[in-house]
Amino acid sequence: MAVLPSHCVDEEELASLKSLVETQSEADDDMIGMEEDFRALLRKTAELEGAEAEAEAHSPSDELAWAESLEGAAREAAESLADEAEALRRGAAALALRPGEDAITVAAALRRRAALVDARRAEAEEVAAAAHRLQEKNLRSLAAREEEEAHLDDLSWLLGLVAGTVGPSLRGGASSCLAAPQELDELERACAATEERMAWLAGSLGRGAAAFAARPGCEEEALVGALRRQAEHADGARAAVVEPAAPVRRLRDRGRQDV
Repeated sequence: MAVLPSHCVDEEELASLKSLVETQSEADDDMIGMEEDFRALLRKTAELEGAEAEAEAHSPSDELAWAESLEGAAREAAESLADEAEALRRGAAALALRPGEDAITVAAALRRRAALVDARRAEAEEVAAAAHRLQEKNLRSLAAREEEEAHLDDLSWLLGLVAGTVGPSLRGGASSCLAAPQELDELERACAATEERMAWLAGSLGRGAAAFAARPGCEEEALVGALRRQAEHADGARAAVVEPAAPVRRLRDRGRQDV
């Protein structure tokens, strides 16, 4: 890498980098803690990736959500660490052009720190790759369970609860008093959470299908088709929650007006 001239780093940034060197012990502790966190995540993803479908402690959609979130966070961390390492190298290059033993000492410390940050960046990228593999595993698992549509179980329960709670109340039946404001608030939150989850699941399945289909020489048409159908099922589930959520809100608002 070419040595950058000193004007590529302003005095404020240099002062910040020198301050980092002065607190080197704390900075090293941060790097050690980050390394331990990344290693723990790698062990967790390896454990989940190697688990047999019958022995899975969580549903494929739950694992998919966790892995998707983890990949995004790990990639953000890798980008941030790459930026930090680059800033450290710029600072070291700028200080190397300045006279004095202090500048040489700080430049060496910055290069050492940059090497540590680069190591953590590589680990973050490793975590992101492991999370991506775990996503693929769970996408395949969801596609294989297409006939079960297991992710709709909670939806059936929720719709039954809405019908049992809201239906009699809207008709003015004898059980209308059972729909207390607090219960309606909780029911509305459950509807909103289910709608959000189904929207996410539909999007995730659709993105997975597109990613598999875009692979050169893709020979997994059956997998792509199953994922697309699952995405349609999930989107249908999302739409199914929207309609009953409206009377829940109306009944809740009516109850508040009557107070």
